Amino acid sequence: MGRNEKVMAENEIDILVSEVEALCQESKGPFPHKDCRKLRDGKVDYGSVVPDMDWCMKTIAGYCSWGDKLKKWPKSKIAEAQENLARTFFEKHPEYKPLELKITEMETPDLYADLLLHEKMRAALLRLFFLLWNEAS
Repeated sequence: MGRNEKVMAENEIDILVSEVEALCQESKGPFPHKDCRKLRDGKVDYGSVVPDMDWCMKTIAGYCSWGDKLKKWPKSKIAEAQENLARTFFEKHPEYKPLELKITEMETPDLYADLLLHEKMRAALLRLFFLLWNEAS
């Protein structure tokens, strides 16, 4: 990597760190339990969807909360985080896939907004970890 490329990567890393920190602050609201209750249809028991979704969102927010310290992570920790973030909630939990279409801005606005926010966080973290991995090489 040439000097200009390295400087550009470092700038992008700093921008992404700022972005994940800002998104983390945005995510500090309560979990949208009320919207989750709207997903119940009585036919299928999705009893673990709330704790599974909450765990997924907290994991993403937890990575974001590291902020600038992410830049000092060893490659092994970056690789572990990349693996944890590689798939969306519904890819990790295909048993909840039927619920995905029920989560809309109209029907479940708080849950919809939270999932969208955490997906932005996940995407920014993956980009950041990609750059950090390459910088460490």
